[in-house]
Amino acid sequence: MEVDWNIRTRVDKVDPEMLQKLKLAGCKRINYGVESFDGWILKHVLRKGFDSGQIWDAIKWTKEVG
Repeated sequence: MEVDWNIRTRVDKVDPEMLQKLKLAGCKRINYGVESFDGWILKHVLRKGFDSGQIWDAIKWTKEVG
């Protein structure tokens, strides 16, 4: 049985290996909670615990996996 599904996650919780496994398991869409790309805002206002570099990495890896 083929089931398509989606997830919502944080950019600091994925890596290329995880994304590949998600795709193989039928995940068709990932929604990342990105409120800002500004490093100062991420660190001092939102206190996200990740920086804009990690956001771009997650987006790049997601596109590469398809």
